[in-house]
Amino acid sequence: RLKSCHFDIGIVSDLKRAVATAKAIVIQSSSLKDLVEWTSVRERNFGDFEGRPHDDLRLVEETIPESEKSTWGPPNGETGVQFRSRVQTVLQDLCSEAQSYKKDHPTLLLVTHSGFIRQLNLIFVDSHDCSMPEGNAEFSTYLGSRLGWSPNTGVSSYLIHRTQDGKIKVECEMSGCGKHLAVDEENGDHSPL
Repeated sequence: RLKSCHFDIGIVSDLKRAVATAKAIVIQSSSLKDLVEWTSVRERNFGDFEGRPHDDLRLVEETIPESEKSTWGPPNGETGVQFRSRVQTVLQDLCSEAQSYKKDHPTLLLVTHSGFIRQLNLIFVDSHDCSMPEGNAEFSTYLGSRLGWSPNTGVSSYLIHRTQDGKIKVECEMSGCGKHLAVDEENGDHSPL
């Protein structure tokens, strides 16, 4: 799927699953030679819930009023506010990385996690006037429905511009697309990234 895409910069979470996905993309896309691992693009830190089934965390989160979800954090983990702040900092860092590249409009590959992408989309909608393909209503609450969450290895594509006055403008071309995950009935496997 990404075979014909040209990437100038590759940034990946240092967590194992993201690195494996990024390496699979590099094999398919000959334009990208190097990946840089950033710990800042990791999934939200779930503290004492790390390594436990996600349903354990979900059961606790369901007891928290919607108005408190962003300020709540699992013991020894990040609150939603802390996570959002980290994602906002990463967005600024990504823009700086792209601006420092010796090419107009470089293409950046970011391989990260579903919760990180969800938070990035929330920031794009809330702060950068981005219209999402699935509609912006999905991004009006902190957790939303599953529709606004990217599947594992889902592909999203954005055009990000920094205006003369330093503001970030975002257009979402594709959000959480998992077409490449479709099983090829004839060969019994998934189509390539």
